[in-house]
Amino acid sequence: MRWALLLVLGCGSEKPPGSGSDDSATEELPPLEGPLLMVTETATGRLVLRDSSTEALVGTQCLVEIHPEECARGTHDLSQPCLMFGVVPEVVDGESVLTISYTLRNPELSYAPGALARIRPGHPPQIDWIITDLDIPDAMAQREGLDCSDPDEAGCHLFGVHIAIPTPQGEVIAADTSNSRIVWVTPPDDGSQRGTVTAILSATHPKWGGAQFVNHVQQITSGDQTWLLATFKGQQDAAAGSINAGRIVLWDITDPRTATQLWTYPESGSLAAVHHGSMHQTSEGPVLIYAHSLGASEVSTDGEGSIGVAQWNGDLPPTYLGDGVLRDESQLGFVRSAGWSEEGQGILITDSGCENAETACGRKSNIVLTEVPLLDAPGLDAPGLSGAWSQDHNQQQFFDLERIPMYSPEDLDLPFSSTLVSLEGAGRPLQDGPLGRCP
Repeated sequence: MRWALLLVLGCGSEKPPGSGSDDSATEELPPLEGPLLMVTETATGRLVLRDSSTEALVGTQCLVEIHPEECARGTHDLSQPCLMFGVVPEVVDGESVLTISYTLRNPELSYAPGALARIRPGHPPQIDWIITDLDIPDAMAQREGLDCSDPDEAGCHLFGVHIAIPTPQGEVIAADTSNSRIVWVTPPDDGSQRGTVTAILSATHPKWGGAQFVNHVQQITSGDQTWLLATFKGQQDAAAGSINAGRIVLWDITDPRTATQLWTYPESGSLAAVHHGSMHQTSEGPVLIYAHSLGASEVSTDGEGSIGVAQWNGDLPPTYLGDGVLRDESQLGFVRSAGWSEEGQGILITDSGCENAETACGRKSNIVLTEVPLLDAPGLDAPGLSGAWSQDHNQQQFFDLERIPMYSPEDLDLPFSSTLVSLEGAGRPLQDGPLGRCP
């Protein structure tokens, strides 16, 4: 059941011959203008980079270059998927560094082994470290109810990890999605692929409340405190549709070993398969923006998505403002990520169209840039609604998102996340010219 769930979260089909995503093709590129649009394709296990000004393909970076045995190029065997999820770009000493979260192939295991890698782009990439195994201290494993002497114990490994964010202390905080937990991991420095777990935030916490399938985390500094904003797709509940009864939770993780819950959003009810909740300092002030994956749908299993916006109130619960939708011919489908883009000066939205590639939902994937709604606009002045999803949407209000013209790649294969990066902020070699395509 857990393996099947991971396939629902992201998988794809073989691309047809002649598709624009063929990595073997070559083309002469014009000079880079930027900003660079970086998109992760879950189904193909690759990062696609495009010049958003010239529409040129700058290059790709693929999991097959990190794991050539486990991630065979061009195959999409759904029993052995190699799936790419989140990529966090950084610049270190002028060089581009990517922290990648993904899932490997191993049909002999009952779970989908997750992995993390920190690389410097290139062909082949320079690998700083890889994490495919976890070292969980005995006392911590006992507290979590884990028997790590059993190699098939999913909780002793990463399982469908969706994002990992580096910390100033040299750790990574990982949303270990299919294990429904958050883990702090120190990367290996001995050439192995074994990371050391230093803290776990999970259902063993008395305030966890049954939240499941954490798909995004964001670390926030507030004075001398450190907070973690976590987004959960579903809820542990026997009720139908609970897999998509999500929420957003803020934790005080100043000491991760004694994390304290500050609030849950919405305060009652749930969000429909919510993804990628994040706080942003926008042109309209601090806001919470989230991909309400099925927010405009009349059912909690499939349909149209929306972009949730709430006023950020720090350690107090956010004030719901509204759900943004597109009213034109290309309405939002299953949105995977949404957040303020400094480069685009708007909300950058990753829309995968369908939730998974096996469902013929009739919606295409898309990358969209929209205006940030004016927080004092009529109808967005703290309407007293919670933002919770229901079939009749009686706790939501919808407003029109205004598009900002931006190139969007065609034929994306289940995109999971996207970001716009300036050439100056991209680091070497991305700012110097074409990266090239995967071999």
